[in-house]
Amino acid sequence: MKVLISSLLFLFSSLTYGDNILKTLEEAKTHYKNKRFTEAQNALEDATTFIQQKRGKFLEQSLPGPLSGWKEHQSRSQSIGKKMFGGGLTVFKKYKKGRSQIKISLITDSPLIQSYLGAFSNTFLNAGGELIRENGGKKGNLKYNNQRKNGNLISMIDNRFLLKIEGRHVEKKDLISYFKAFEVKKVQAL
Repeated sequence: MKVLISSLLFLFSSLTYGDNILKTLEEAKTHYKNKRFTEAQNALEDATTFIQQKRGKFLEQSLPGPLSGWKEHQSRSQSIGKKMFGGGLTVFKKYKKGRSQIKISLITDSPLIQSYLGAFSNTFLNAGGELIRENGGKKGNLKYNNQRKNGNLISMIDNRFLLKIEGRHVEKKDLISYFKAFEVKKVQAL
């Protein structure tokens, strides 16, 4: 029943975004025809934000579900329009198992992140920590404090996405397990 309700809510939200996108594009077209260029540009930027929001929902679904013994605690996508900080899209999921917490974030479409990725694409894996390499060329940098049982794993995907897995009160293997569970092919298509 819970899955059915979630599916219906997602379908409804997808239709709402689609309607908003088409409606906003028509508004932009009308403004443009009437030589109201500022309003046309604003409408196009709003349509872009609606598209990012829809894309965010798909990216959010691409994050792994809870692994055995874990429960999904929260998930969210956040789209920032180009007017603020140049735009960007962040999705995340939080998982819990007793006191243990893991948060997986995926960031894309942000000029700030793109600058970071470009500047550090060759060096971030050598910035301390442990290199983790998985099948399909997926690799990341794991920093883990064994005494505190805290750590994070950062990975770049196609130089378009920054994947960050953060854990508190976790074992090192928990971070690696969630990294293994992340399916690169799901986000590459988006």
